[in-house]
Amino acid sequence: MTVVLSPSYPLRNVKNTSLCILFFLLPVFANGESINFLYMAQAGFVAGLIIPIRLGTISIMRMMIGMHINNNLLSVIILSTAVGIPFGVFILTDFIKMIPEELSNAARIDGCSEPGIFRIVIIPLLKPALAAVAIVNFIPVWNDFWFPLVLLKDDAVRTVPLATALLFGQYSTNYGLVFAVLSMASIPVIIVYLVFSKQFIKGLSSGALKG
Repeated sequence: MTVVLSPSYPLRNVKNTSLCILFFLLPVFANGESINFLYMAQAGFVAGLIIPIRLGTISIMRMMIGMHINNNLLSVIILSTAVGIPFGVFILTDFIKMIPEELSNAARIDGCSEPGIFRIVIIPLLKPALAAVAIVNFIPVWNDFWFPLVLLKDDAVRTVPLATALLFGQYSTNYGLVFAVLSMASIPVIIVYLVFSKQFIKGLSSGALKG
């Protein structure tokens, strides 16, 4: 059996993770600057974590059809980004609240603008947290089966989980081929973890030890 995979599938997962980081960094920075906005935003993001996204499958499918991006990787990119934002904001909010306000005030005294403070002061201090959130968001996006199954139909945009499912026959299954595909599919996840492992461990242990 020939399994056809989209050549842009790995790039799509990188785009998903990058968009998640971009979109939840801005509200997190705003959260740290405005305590009133913090409570309102956190309530909305916690609701996004509690409500299962699969409950809205039919509505999501209708929306993608209305936007004319069904059967397109863009639909999965948008959906995966939206799903990853609540968790990212929820985690990074605690990290950004640990950053001393004196650092931002010192940068303002030196004439640094708010975007400059965000880029020069905040982001470097958030590297461990960003690495942790990137890994946590990358893995479910890479392994997602449900929404690619619902939104993607053509072989040209088939993802690894969808292609792997085709290897299971009704009467017989080549388990050697299945295990080979699954082993190959795990390589990008391992590479991402190895690249970010140092920062990931720092992000997990941040705040556990003092001094």
